[in-house]
Amino acid sequence: MNSFVNQYKWVGIVPLFNLFAAACLGLLLRFAFIQEISGLSYKNVLHGHSHVAMLGWLYLLLTVFLYHRPVDRAPDKTFFILFFLTQASILGMLVSFPIQGYGPVSIVFSTIYLFLAYAFVRKVWLKSRGDLFFRAALLWLVLSTAGIWSLAVVMSQGNEYFAYYHGSVQFFLHFQFNGWFTFAALSLFFRVMEEFGISFSPRDHKTFFVLLMLSTLLTFALALSWAAPDEIMFYVNGLGVVLQVGALYFFLRIVRSAGRAYLSNVNLMVRIFSRAALLSFVLKVIIQLLVVIPSVAVISYTIRLYVIGFFHLILLGMITLFLIAYGLQKQYFTTNKLISKVGWWLILAGFVLMELVLFSQGTMFWTGLGFMPGYYVIIFIASSLLPVGVLCAFTGQVMELIKLNTLNQIAMKVYKSVFMLSLGSVIFACGGGTKNAETDQPESTPKEEVSKGVGQVEDIQLTDPLVDRLIGIGKKSFETKCSGCHKLNAERVVGPGWAGITNKRSPEWIMNMITNVDVMLEEDEEARKLLEECLTRMPNQNIPIDEARGLLEYMRKNDMDQVGSKDGAAD
Repeated sequence: MNSFVNQYKWVGIVPLFNLFAAACLGLLLRFAFIQEISGLSYKNVLHGHSHVAMLGWLYLLLTVFLYHRPVDRAPDKTFFILFFLTQASILGMLVSFPIQGYGPVSIVFSTIYLFLAYAFVRKVWLKSRGDLFFRAALLWLVLSTAGIWSLAVVMSQGNEYFAYYHGSVQFFLHFQFNGWFTFAALSLFFRVMEEFGISFSPRDHKTFFVLLMLSTLLTFALALSWAAPDEIMFYVNGLGVVLQVGALYFFLRIVRSAGRAYLSNVNLMVRIFSRAALLSFVLKVIIQLLVVIPSVAVISYTIRLYVIGFFHLILLGMITLFLIAYGLQKQYFTTNKLISKVGWWLILAGFVLMELVLFSQGTMFWTGLGFMPGYYVIIFIASSLLPVGVLCAFTGQVMELIKLNTLNQIAMKVYKSVFMLSLGSVIFACGGGTKNAETDQPESTPKEEVSKGVGQVEDIQLTDPLVDRLIGIGKKSFETKCSGCHKLNAERVVGPGWAGITNKRSPEWIMNMITNVDVMLEEDEEARKLLEECLTRMPNQNIPIDEARGLLEYMRKNDMDQVGSKDGAAD
């Protein structure tokens, strides 16, 4: 172990703790479906969870791994200044996002992070010379941030620019996931091959690189089609996916020729995590190949559990599992303690179980089977393995470093300060915050002009008293098709809460939204506003008119129970 790892191995603890914080926030979001949490803004906590996972875990760890090379004999203090300044910006996001979402404080910390990322790219640009994937990763990192800068301009233009707003968000996410993270991880993979003296075909390597670059550009079309479905987008994405399949073919040729030599040089845990990461990469490509079919593509981005499962497959499966394997192989991470070994295995088990549950439940939605019994408890238990595993790995890491006694006094003081500040931030983020007026106060005051929406439902004759038969139909439909995204109270989860909906929306609008959702999202102003607020496209579940009428009746009964009045928006 060279001096870089020996003296500064402790910096890996900071990203590991960030992963723990992100996992805790994710678990909190799971628990919100089991038990209502007063004052919790689901959307704001989700922003905190995603930012800390992407930037605090993956970005920071990748910068350490990419910066360090075997020839380095002494650490660069400038790099570690950038490292800890970046961590400070992430702590700011960890605290501010769960409280205010995208607000002045969180935007300031996000902006600071962007400038620090640019500084990192500038510092390592020359270091990346000769490494195609390293240099491409840095280019994707810089390119992806264009989506963030465009958000401020787009958001100032109003709701009619929603497609551009969504496109900006997806631009950042797509080129972070498929560009920066993926190419950086591949750079590390080929670096290991080089260090072990494992040879592979230079032609396969270059062909793989070119095909993956092109496919990364073209598959952005699918992300755009989420907000503005267009047939040409599916064709562009299809071409990108075909190129990605070709890239996978050449990568597997490389792995087949070099993989055995690599696996023979590493221990069992590294082998299993490496294979799991490779399998995740293969599954990612297969899933993207399936969405070449337009009907499957629509399903893929309208069933939210599929979207979450796919994101986790990339970030937790393909990238995180590989980085853990790389960290273990390079001795940044330890397995010398039993608690560490347990922790790494729990992380792998938690990822596998979460993916199985998410994709199984998504498929049940797709086939109209509704919810699996105890779904929310099952996914909560599966998700809990991740923070528990990370905490065990983190604890083992600290114990090992104390045993090594290689930390100088200044480094230990910095570490303690960062740890305590991070711990306080997580506690504050999970337990504090202000109430969201949108979720705590149902809107029951009708507008002067209430839209009937767009669709075949033009006039509804409401009955009073309520019809029990229709209520029964609506209750069953809600439990099997709607409860995954909506709550009966005013709390917003994925979609808005149902409390007060019949006092705000006309019965015709409600039924058209249920039965004609695709057209409504394109042509109805109120529906588009909801899409902008929720950032999740409501799926078309092909609900017939009779079933939609039952849902309307169930909403009317719910409004009587929740807010004491109904039909305030009816003509």
